[in-house]
Amino acid sequence: MLMLLRSTEDENMQRVVTGAIANFAIHNANTPNPHTLKMIAGAIANLCGNDKLQIKLRSEVGIAALLGMAKYEHPDVLAQIAHGIANFALCETRSSTQGTKNGKSLLIEDGALSWIVQNAKTETSATRRHIELALCYLGKHEANAKEMVKEGALWELVRISRDFSSEDIRSLAHKTLTSNLSFLTELKEAEAEAHQQYVVEADVLTSLLMLLSNTRDENLHKFAASAISILAMNITNQELITDQGGIGLLSSTAATAKDPQTLKMVAIAIANLCGKDKLQTKLLSEGGIAALLGMVKCGNLEVQAQVARGIANFAFCETRALNQGTKIDKSILLKDDLLSWIVHNAKTACSTIGQYMELALCHFAQHEGNAKEMVKEGAIWELVKISRDGSREDIRSLAHRTLTSKANLKKIMERSFTSMLIYLRNTKDETVQKDVAFLIANFALSKTYQEQIMDKGCISLLWSAAATAQDPQTLTMFAKAIANLCGNGNY
Repeated sequence: MLMLLRSTEDENMQRVVTGAIANFAIHNANTPNPHTLKMIAGAIANLCGNDKLQIKLRSEVGIAALLGMAKYEHPDVLAQIAHGIANFALCETRSSTQGTKNGKSLLIEDGALSWIVQNAKTETSATRRHIELALCYLGKHEANAKEMVKEGALWELVRISRDFSSEDIRSLAHKTLTSNLSFLTELKEAEAEAHQQYVVEADVLTSLLMLLSNTRDENLHKFAASAISILAMNITNQELITDQGGIGLLSSTAATAKDPQTLKMVAIAIANLCGKDKLQTKLLSEGGIAALLGMVKCGNLEVQAQVARGIANFAFCETRALNQGTKIDKSILLKDDLLSWIVHNAKTACSTIGQYMELALCHFAQHEGNAKEMVKEGAIWELVKISRDGSREDIRSLAHRTLTSKANLKKIMERSFTSMLIYLRNTKDETVQKDVAFLIANFALSKTYQEQIMDKGCISLLWSAAATAQDPQTLTMFAKAIANLCGNGNY
């Protein structure tokens, strides 16, 4: 069907084939097989890029089928869904410019906007880029403005225009905002309200910080810290808090607090501040990071969950800074045995803590300067486990991409490849064998490392371990490693 669609220029034939693919998608959208879903979503995404097929796609429920596949949350499928939505929105923009399209977007009528907004901050870069583009295209139509304001899409566009790492998308978002009269009106009204709110919240914050500073009553501390944690969710308030010495006062409160609920509120406030790139130096110099890490010793799981969230937020900001060209030699969080605590808690029974720790490890591993510590503390092995057994599909995918990056493979080869082979030779633990085979399989994809692998006698070790392995996943890893080496004619 796809070959026919590519080869024919007959519009009637194109419509018939489009309908057939859409029907196929509807009847197969409930398959649990990610590869099948990816192929179906990819087919519809390609159709979405054809201006002439948009009405047919909608009438044959193609867009609904595309959105329906999102429930499986597989990153490759989500990327294709986002690709299709971006293609569809671009075609609508083109039609509007040419005067052939009026009225609200068909995507909005089919309920796609709420999904777009919910996924605008996804960790997966390919999916996020398509979603950001879709928002920019949708925002170019005045008819879409009311729904976009209602669903919060306007504020996502504002965020993209300021924070997004790609200059072309920042520029496109800015042009979209300044060309839509409804958006400009809404932003002016919001600015006036924000100024009034700023004055009120500044006065409230001053009073709350005075409570932390001037009283020793822990009940009042708990109340003040709780209110500050809510204010700290707002970017403007975050700067207000730091400008008025809030980090130091929160840190002092954490040092003297005995009630876990007080510690939890302080941890929430500091964790919120950790998500702001510009505050990282202040958090370090004014004791905020030390206070956050000090609360690790508290046995309360709710406190530890907020500590974990703060660590993940901070690590994500470091990664974003690194991607934007800021030089970072080594994460400032990797000290005082924190990494060993993170590795330990990535396996915790508390799913919330585990998820934050998994994300933190993925972000730490993207810094080449962290590699030595991560190898030393066994964090690399934890990343292998996360890539296979992580709590969420997007985290598993992020761990796999991070682990198999050229920089990380190089560091592992330099610092721990010999110890990996010793593990493989001496252990009967199939989980360890599986992890080692996974890494060797990835090394074997590169001709750079194939010679080193062969020189170290990997084939005989892999064969010996495979001969006793029982777990099909372990055997699959061994087979992949050997199969990758088989692609080199020299061996």
